[in-house]
Formats: sequence, structure tokens, C-alpha cells
Amino acid sequence: NWGEYNYNKNISEREESFMDFKNIPVKYQPAYIWFWNAPISREGIKRRIEEMYEMGIRAFCVWSISKTYRPSKMRTYLEPEYLSEEYFDLLEYSFQVAKAKGMYCWLYDESGCPSGMACGQVRSAMPECGIKSFDVLEEVLQKNTPLKLHETAIAAFCGEQRVFEGDTFSEDTTVKQYIYFNNDRYDIAALRPDNADVKANEYYIKITHEKLKEKFGDAMGTDLIYMFDDESNMGDWTVGFESIFKETYGYDIEDYMPYITHDKEPQTVAQYRAKSDYHKMLGDLLINNYFSLLREWCQRNNMLSLGHLNVDNQTELGSIQYGHYLNVLRAFDIPGVDAIWEQIKYPKDGRCCFEGNEFFPRLGSSAAHQQGHNMAFSESMAVYGAQSTPELMRFVYNYQAVRGISIFAIMVISYDKESVVSLQHRPVFINNTPSMSTLGDLNDYTARISYLLQESRQEVKTALYCPYRTICGGGEKGRMAIDTYEALGHMLEEQGVDFDIIDETWVEGATLENGILKTEHVAYESVFVPEAAWEKPEIINKMKTVGEKVMPVIRRQNSKLISKKLIWKDGSEAYFICNFDNKTVSETIGILSNKNVCKLNLYTGEYEEMEAVYDGKMCSIPISLHRGDGILLWFSDSKISAKPIAKSSERIMLSNFESYISRRYTLDIKKGISYDNCEKPQVLKKDLNEWEKGFSGEVTYLTTLPEIPTGEYILDLGEVRHTAKVFVNDKAVGEAIMPPYQIYIGQVKEGDVLKIKVENTAANAYICNKEYFAVQNPGEVSVYYPKMAEAEMAAEAGGLIGPVNILKI
Repeated sequence: NWGEYNYNKNISEREESFMDFKNIPVKYQPAYIWFWNAPISREGIKRRIEEMYEMGIRAFCVWSISKTYRPSKMRTYLEPEYLSEEYFDLLEYSFQVAKAKGMYCWLYDESGCPSGMACGQVRSAMPECGIKSFDVLEEVLQKNTPLKLHETAIAAFCGEQRVFEGDTFSEDTTVKQYIYFNNDRYDIAALRPDNADVKANEYYIKITHEKLKEKFGDAMGTDLIYMFDDESNMGDWTVGFESIFKETYGYDIEDYMPYITHDKEPQTVAQYRAKSDYHKMLGDLLINNYFSLLREWCQRNNMLSLGHLNVDNQTELGSIQYGHYLNVLRAFDIPGVDAIWEQIKYPKDGRCCFEGNEFFPRLGSSAAHQQGHNMAFSESMAVYGAQSTPELMRFVYNYQAVRGISIFAIMVISYDKESVVSLQHRPVFINNTPSMSTLGDLNDYTARISYLLQESRQEVKTALYCPYRTICGGGEKGRMAIDTYEALGHMLEEQGVDFDIIDETWVEGATLENGILKTEHVAYESVFVPEAAWEKPEIINKMKTVGEKVMPVIRRQNSKLISKKLIWKDGSEAYFICNFDNKTVSETIGILSNKNVCKLNLYTGEYEEMEAVYDGKMCSIPISLHRGDGILLWFSDSKISAKPIAKSSERIMLSNFESYISRRYTLDIKKGISYDNCEKPQVLKKDLNEWEKGFSGEVTYLTTLPEIPTGEYILDLGEVRHTAKVFVNDKAVGEAIMPPYQIYIGQVKEGDVLKIKVENTAANAYICNKEYFAVQNPGEVSVYYPKMAEAEMAAEAGGLIGPVNILKI
């Protein structure tokens, strides 16, 4: 139920029967998170937005980092004060500047994260509503001394026996009291209110959302659609928890506090049940008392609530924090996930995720499908490190997109550009950083994928059940549930099966028809159930009647090819196929179709012919995909006008290159950060070369074309580290920012001068200038520095490695 906001009507009005994949509407562009972390001015806003536009960025979301957010661990200098009238004026001005340039904006509901605290202003106004955490008070009670409970005691125990106020003992006895307290023991906790407290949440909405409404008014629901909420979660307890729990489950949670607080491991069925019910209650309270309020506000104001929860990639931790994780995720209009600090990266030892499970992005897309749409969100690239290249970004985006993620927010642009504060979250997408002026092609590529995924029907017929009840119970059976759940998900992906994740709440609301488990929006013909000792028997029995026969999306040899089938508005079928091997994969795939096939070039939006062999049922197509790359195959009953396959009749290797440093990226303790042109460029080397490890910047390569046949050519740069801008006779002809590094350069001839400007990343300067960070204030360097510095050590030396060839078409 989308409330009063009819998203499908809105889409049909603005893009009815849209088939121009060259010019995707700006609303599908990835939105870059813009950190306001310094004194803000109208002139600065206008200048920064113009810089974004020149870099190829078409959408952004302002994320203001108040001085009070983490002053000792991530110091910032935002002025004016967060949530002041002056602040809202500048926020509204940034929206007007962007709108005038045809750019698109999101709204973010917090300063820093998690959302729900107004950077401490809620807790400051309502101190009693602080986030609640558990503590255990242990004392030796003298014999015959009445027990006095702490003012926030939930329950007290003597060994396994619960004891009460006024109880006495015939000998000295050790008593443990399980209490809750307003947590202020670390920086962010001291800012946070209890997100299960309705009064606190209503006040939060009043001073954030209502203020935004006053400023933006009619723009909501037209120019502004997304309200981004980030990692909201409650603490361990809330006032009145025990009463709500007893009303819901019919027994006293206080009787099980040693197991709830992890002071003891559960042993009995009742203890496991209590622990499981407790964690589910955490999620239910968040839904009822926080997310529902935000979603209702958004619906009243024609907006969509968008966001993600915490620790989505880790099955156990997510369950502990939210109970039935997927159920909480569906409390968003647009549910999502978070890809931070290299949670998704190039494969190593057969894995692309260094922590948690390999298929966690499916949480976001599954929740969206079960709500009746394909709008699933990801916040990506935060604290990945400056070694992040467009190739790595493509890998991260495609990894999530082929699993159903269709909306992207990218971290981070920094308002500050000269000081170490600008480097607190890396990569940082600002124009005085190497390789960051070439984002347009990658953004357009991502926008095409987002558009296709959102506007088509995703054909998913298989489901994997996540046994949250058993996982929340913990212990050996909980561990077995996690292991078998993740093993089944891995198996399905290895077999090339597209699948959603389902949970207890969804199954309860589903009906069975002819062996198919379905609700209004989705129908699963096969369901896989892991070991699940504590699940409700009726839930397990309901799923047992569904089969386990599955069909891979495509026929393929390499299990690292992951695929998704899409049904377009006119009935055409599209297959999105991505390679997550660590090398280029070339093979012939098979697709069950006898329709006409072509390729939709995701880089240009053009249809291109494909070689294909039909045998009556199966269409066999040779493909070759670089690491992280994707291909979109389009099958239609009608013949689509497509460009013929470009074949090269001749390959000519270019040589006699000269190169010189044209720009250098520098860190200076006194002068700050700069990326400057070199006034007197000097020829460094002949031919192609690898640069010094510590150099970050731009090197220009020059050569004169030899005697060549007349015709049109493609330039193949071979290996590039990491982006290249190409000029012929000083006229720009294109950019190559990730493999395959090929550019159409048109008609060229003998004597034409070829210029190639190559940039690497800032990571090389960082790893070879550690003293720059060592002398800075630790708060300005930020708490994330060690994580980023570790990732940046993998940065290769820059260079144009080649070989460089021109291919006659």
C-alpha cells in the first residue's frame, strides 16, 4: 500500500512507453551523498554544484555533519548550526540551484547516522528518552538483609532463581540485578534517543521533517520524492517493554533476563523461545513506534520513505538487532542495504564479501518485490578507500543490481576540499582529486541499469526461507540455522538461480495454490528451507508443500556469471548477466527463447546486433565479460533496429610515445591539498610506463599516428591505471575509465597527434605520505582512517601499460 502517493501513475505520466535508453531521466541517476562539513555559503554551494555537474554528477543528497556529531572521532566545522533557520535557507538554496541545472535531489533526515536523533537535539530536549542499554549489577547481600532493587532494575536473580524486592537470605548470597540505563558511554550513544519511544520520535519529526516541509512545501512529491533514513535501531530496552511483551506473548520476559542479556546461554525450550521472542519484539517496536510514524508522514506529504538498516550483511548480528530483519525492512516504502568498507570487492578465495553472506543485497530487493515494486536501494562505497576506481565501483554496483538493487546513493562528496577533513570518508568525489572528473559515463551506465530494473517486471520464482526465530534463539541450533541458510543461498547462486528471501511474517500472510506459495505481489514455485529447530510448525508445514525444483536463469559454465531475467512493458524479455570472477570470462551461454535477440549497450544506450544460434528452443550466444562487467540481452517478437556488429579488419600497434607529468596531486601540512597543473612539464620517459608508487596525478602521453589505411578506428588502450581522456589533434574524442579501455575515435590518418591523459587515484599519495596524517588532529583524520589506509595499501602504481592499438572498423 503506497498510500496517497501513486508512484506508478507518476511514472506513466512522465515516461509513458519510454524506449530511449540513451537519455535516461535524471531521477534514475545515482545520488552522491554531499557532506556539509565546513562553513557553508551560497557562493560555495553554487560553485560546488557547478563542479559536480562538470564531473558528470546529476543527483545528490545533502548530509550535514554537525560539529556536535563526533567531535573527538570525526571533527567537522559546519556553519550555520544544524537545523537552524539559516541552515534550512541554505539547504533550500542548494535545491534551487540544482533544479535550475536539471539535477535531482533527495532529502536526508539526520546529521550523521543513525537517523532518529537530530544529532542529539531530541535527547537534549527529552533527557529521560535516552537510548536504553543493559547492565548487570552484582552484589553480595549480607544474610537477613532485605534486597533493595535498583531504580531501573528489570529483574534480579540468585543463581537460577528470580528474587524480588525485600527478599532476605539465611546466609551471605550473591545477587545479580539486570538493569537498563540511558546509555552515554560512547560518542554517538550520548546523542541518541530511544527509537522505540513514540514521544521522542514525534518530537524528532517535528524538528526535522516538519521543518523540511515548511521550507520545501510543494516540491515534495514532485521534485523531491525520497526521504532517506539511515541505520535506525533501538537499544536493548524501552520503558514499558515488559508490559507490551506480556500483552503480546502472555508470559513475563523478566523471568528470562540472564539469557536476554547474554549473561547465560539458554538451555531449555522456554529459554530459547524467550530469547527469540525478545529480539522479535525489538523489531516490532521499531516498526510500530518509529518506522510507521516516518512512513505515514512521508505518505501524507507525497514522499517515499527510503533507507536501510544496520549490519544487513551479517545474518546473526542483523537478527540480534532487529529480530525478523526482513519484516522490519518492509517498513520502508523503498527498502535497501548498505555496502561499506569493502563489504563487496573483487573475489578472493572464492568470495566477494569479506564479512557476512554473499547474497545479502537480496534482502533489499526481496522486501521490495513483496511490497509490489522493484525499487530497492543501496548506499554504496562509504569508507572503501581512495584506491576505489570506476572499475571497482562498477563491480560493486553490478554485484548488487543483478541481485535486484535498483537505486544507488554513493558516498561521498565533501564540501571541504582543502583540509584533512575532506578525507574523512574516502573515496571522496571532488574535482581536485585524480580520476574524479570522469564520472559521467559510469553514472549514465548505472542510471540505465536502475531504469531497467525499476520499470520492468523481475521474474523471480524461487524463495529461500530465513529462520529468524531460530537464529534469534542463539546457541548451537541458531548457529546451524545460520550456516544452512547461508549454504543454501550460496548453492542457489552457484546453480544460477535467481531467488528472493522470505520470512515468517510473509509466509503467514501467503496462500497456497497448486503448490505455489503466493501473496498479491509475488508467487514462488519453489522454496528452500534450512535447518530451523525453533520455527513455528505451521510455517514449516506450509512451505513443505512447495517443491524444490528450480531452473537456472541461463545456461552457463562459469558459476561466477550471475543473471536476472526482466520482463519489459511490451512483453520483451531482457537478461542482465554479470561476471564476478577475477578474470575475463568468455563462453557461449544458452537462453530458452526463440525471439529476436540484440544487445542493449549499457554504456551508450544503443541497440547492437548479437551473434546467435537457435535450435528451436535454446538461443546460444557467445559473450565475453571483463571482471565486474555486465551485458543486457534483449529478446523481442519484433525485429529491433540495431547497429551491426563492429568488426576490425586490421590491428595496428602504436609506439614512440613520450610522456610528461601534467598535473600532480599533493598533500602539504601547511598549504593543504591541491591538484595543480605543472607549469613546465618535462618529458619523463619514452614509450609506455608504470609510474613511481608514490605519485598521484595525471601524466600525458603523446604519439603521432604512423602510416595507416583510410577509415574509421577504435582505440584500444590495453591496461590503464586507471582513467584516460583521449584527444586527436587536441580535440577531445572520449574517455575510457574501466575495462575494456576502448574508444571510438572516428576518421584518423597518418600524422594525426594522439594525446592520452591518464590519471590514477589519490591512494598512492596517501600511502606514501603517512606523515601528513600523523601530525593532524586525530578527530580531523577520523575514526575511519585505519580501515581506509589498510584498503589503500592495495593501490597499484599508475600508468599507461598498454599495449595501445588502433583497430580499423
